[in-house]
Amino acid sequence: MINNFIGFFQLVWHRRRLIFSMAAREVKSLYVGSSLGLLWTVINPVV
Repeated sequence: MINNFIGFFQLVWHRRRLIFSMAAREVKSLYVGSSLGLLWTVINPVV
């Protein structure tokens, strides 16, 4: 069980650039064409 847990985090650590890139692309695509763009990612939770 512990080996699976450690292995998972090792995999995530090794693939962190890919994961970050995919997450950034997803966030950018959500707000393309909106008047405030990426600023909505901050405004929405505050409101």
